[in-house]
Amino acid sequence: MHLRAKLTLALVPLVVVPVLALGWLTWESLRDKLHGEAERGMETALLTAEQCVTDLLANAKADAALLAAAPETLSLLAASARASDQPDEHAADLAARRAAVLRLFEQYRAAYSDNLAISLLGQDGTVLAHTVAIGLRAVGDPSGSAAADLLPQERARAMGADAGPLPVRHPVSIPGNGDEPPVQGVLALSLSLAPFYARLKDPYVRFGGSLFLLLPGGRLLYASDGASELPAARMPAGLAELGTWRVARRVDWADQASLVMTRSLPEGITAVAVQPLRGLAHPLKQLALQTLAISAFGGLLLVAVLFIWLHCLVLRPLAALRKAARAIGAGGSLPPLTVRGDDELGLLASDLKDMAERLGQYNEQIEQLAFYDQLTGLPNRNLIRELLAQRITAPRRADEVLGLLFVDLDNFKQINDNLGQAMGDRLLETFANRLHALLEAEGLDHSAFLARFGGDELLVAADALPGAAAAETLGRRILGVAAEPFELGAGRYVVTASIGVALYPQDAQDPDGLVRSANLAMYRAKSEGRNLLRFFTRELNARSSERLDIEHRLRHALVEERLALQYQPIVALGSGELVACEALLRWHDDALGMVSPARFIPVAEESGLIQDIGRWVLRTVCAQIAAWRDAGLSPVPVAVNVSAAHVQREALAGPVADLLARFELEPTALQVEITESVLMDLSHANSVRVQALSDLGLAIHIDDFGTGYSSINYLRRFAIDCIKIDRSFVANLCDRDEDRALATAMIAMAKALGLKIVAEGIEDDAQLAALRGLACDFGQGYLFARPLDADAMAGCLRAPQLLAPGP
Repeated sequence: MHLRAKLTLALVPLVVVPVLALGWLTWESLRDKLHGEAERGMETALLTAEQCVTDLLANAKADAALLAAAPETLSLLAASARASDQPDEHAADLAARRAAVLRLFEQYRAAYSDNLAISLLGQDGTVLAHTVAIGLRAVGDPSGSAAADLLPQERARAMGADAGPLPVRHPVSIPGNGDEPPVQGVLALSLSLAPFYARLKDPYVRFGGSLFLLLPGGRLLYASDGASELPAARMPAGLAELGTWRVARRVDWADQASLVMTRSLPEGITAVAVQPLRGLAHPLKQLALQTLAISAFGGLLLVAVLFIWLHCLVLRPLAALRKAARAIGAGGSLPPLTVRGDDELGLLASDLKDMAERLGQYNEQIEQLAFYDQLTGLPNRNLIRELLAQRITAPRRADEVLGLLFVDLDNFKQINDNLGQAMGDRLLETFANRLHALLEAEGLDHSAFLARFGGDELLVAADALPGAAAAETLGRRILGVAAEPFELGAGRYVVTASIGVALYPQDAQDPDGLVRSANLAMYRAKSEGRNLLRFFTRELNARSSERLDIEHRLRHALVEERLALQYQPIVALGSGELVACEALLRWHDDALGMVSPARFIPVAEESGLIQDIGRWVLRTVCAQIAAWRDAGLSPVPVAVNVSAAHVQREALAGPVADLLARFELEPTALQVEITESVLMDLSHANSVRVQALSDLGLAIHIDDFGTGYSSINYLRRFAIDCIKIDRSFVANLCDRDEDRALATAMIAMAKALGLKIVAEGIEDDAQLAALRGLACDFGQGYLFARPLDADAMAGCLRAPQLLAPGP
């Protein structure tokens, strides 16, 4: 998953969740605010109703008090008291006074139209004077109808003393005089509620709420929703008795959940403000949608802003750093970096620049290590192909050739092992400097290059040579340079060289083919005596192809177990009895027929197959000795040839010990034959490996003694049990005094050192007699027996007397 997607997935919950939580909190706050606004509207409506009723009653009482104190009112009330005893005598006076009061009432009602009716009641409750607005019935007349211009609520009410729009009464009193009692009366006003209703028209109760004014007993005085009566079902039980609810309470009003607030007003009037919660649902829903929309938009906007911010501060610098890292990884130069700052990304960019600089230095060092030899500074094998490809494609005349000289120092290994690696390195450096000087002297420093192919092998590629003769001349001079003495330490040493030459385009068409051809020519020079120069020929190519074919077939023969062993008896020359035998490896191929060991063993050594073949031979020999033993025979020791290449590549003591244990054999059952070349290589590894075999209890035999660089030193150094005189000395033992003298010397030396002697290749009685005369211990050859298979060898074990005893 890309970092962009990861950041998005991280930012969305980190931003959306807090935004939604904030939106929810905001909605809760706004909902509470809406409820508070509704409650405040209810409270405002109640306060307005209270103020209106209070003002109305205060004005009405003031008017009533003013009229009650008027002389006309007091005069009529007093006259009515006097006329109560003698009505006829005071009738005229009472009528005049009533007319004065009616004029006063009419004038006052005309001036203050809110007074619908004004009445003066006597002490006994009789109506002394009454004036009423046109269209209204007299006070106490229940059958009258309201005036047409009054509000609907007024039309539904009668004008009686305790019913009407709103009755207000004020007592009228005349103090007594002497023995006369005081006179009492009542001034009654019927007030119009039209101004009161007008003041309550403002929608103080919002969101579908209502305001009700209730008279004592629960009768409806006013309803903002226009209801003419208030059914009992709409009012909660006990509402009228609860008095004032200054805090909104949640109750069921008309079967709806509602908020209700009440307030007690003068004259027993109760104001009720009702806010159905259903009326708040729609604004709350709109508020929720708005909050959700704002939260979503804010969240998306915040995510976008944060993403853009992160893109600018993180993703874009990371992309630049990634591009720079890719460029560095591809081996290119570091692109310009725009990442700045002292934060982690800026520090990373700085570190990346430092890393690029160091990698540039390291790349130069790596390139130097990868393509140039560290000892001589010459191009190595990895660069040779590229340089040769450039030379091959370079233009040249038709008569010019590219000559590749493969130079190998002879006996370099002996110098390196005996004088030490430091001296070997110094030899290579000196030789490379000599070749550089030679190329400059020949004027080839621009058209030729020198390279180290590996070990002690150097390549000289000279372009634009006029022909093969020029290449041979250059090669002869290189031989001369190599033959000059080298000063190594305190001594001067002569090291020769073998050179193989291949030409382009005659011998190969590509770098690999050219190197291969020159290498084959060099091996031919070595095989012909060293310190030689040889050109590549088609015959060498055929030999190389043959070698590859033999290697291929040998691999399959080893896997398919088509190799075989034969056993040649070794006889005690004195008694003529069988004392040992030598295991000889044989290979028969369907196409090649019987392949000589001299033909396939070198191929096995060069290809590394010699290790697998050697293990197979040892395992097969041990198994065969165990099989002879299990068959009731008395096996004799079996000598096994171990290749020098095998000894150099693998420690054999461990595998041999495992085989002896596996087949329950004694160490004396095996004898190991090694050539002088193994012992002449006095390296520590070879010494340890040969000594380990001797320590295991195996007899060590020196095969083909006298054919190599024989030395008495290794005979003293290693626990050698026996030496085998090569067949080349035995063949001419009776014909050449020189070979007889060498054989005599070798036998005498062995005797002096306490070693046993086996003479190889005994084929006639004269050779046998001569060896007996020289006191040779054992013999091996066709005179006694040819190599035998396992069954035939079992017959020799049953009849071990293979030769008549000597004199």
